[in-house]
Amino acid sequence: MSESSNPCTRGVAEFVSGLRYEAIPREVRERAKLLVLDSLGCALYGAHLQWCRILQRTLKKLDSSSACGVWGTAQRLSAPHAALANGTQVQGFELDDVHREGVLHVGAVVLPALAAVAELRRGMSGREFLTAAVAGYEVGPRVGLCMGQEHIGQGWHSGATLGVFAAGAGAARGLKLDADKTVHALGIAGT
Repeated sequence: MSESSNPCTRGVAEFVSGLRYEAIPREVRERAKLLVLDSLGCALYGAHLQWCRILQRTLKKLDSSSACGVWGTAQRLSAPHAALANGTQVQGFELDDVHREGVLHVGAVVLPALAAVAELRRGMSGREFLTAAVAGYEVGPRVGLCMGQEHIGQGWHSGATLGVFAAGAGAARGLKLDADKTVHALGIAGT
């Protein structure tokens, strides 16, 4: 990484790659567990909504990969398609978590991407999963706070503009990327 690199991205990447389960306060870990369960519950409900079923069928037609599960169904899709379907299901009925100041439905973007990583990277422990989820839950709303409420007021959708950083952070931590690779992951997520 060169000295001219963006210090903000570098700082976020160092936080994400350096985050350890033991350093996360117990109350944050407990809250994260509830947020994971809430998102899964939303996804199970969303799996049977008409618009989610249309997306599932459409994605299945696009490729025959079956690496990752679609929550609440017997379907399996490629990792990116499963993440898209699962994220749509989480947010499909607007019952999912929201960080109001950070203007982001964090679970709908972090957990589907992280679950796809976990399915591909067999052997990820629950502690590793939760640590990666916390990384995403920390990064996404902070980016949202930097962007401000006017971001939404101007017509932008936060899942697509802010959520990519939350999902990228969670996935990078789930993949155990070092800080340099996490810088690149965040850069790719934002392009």
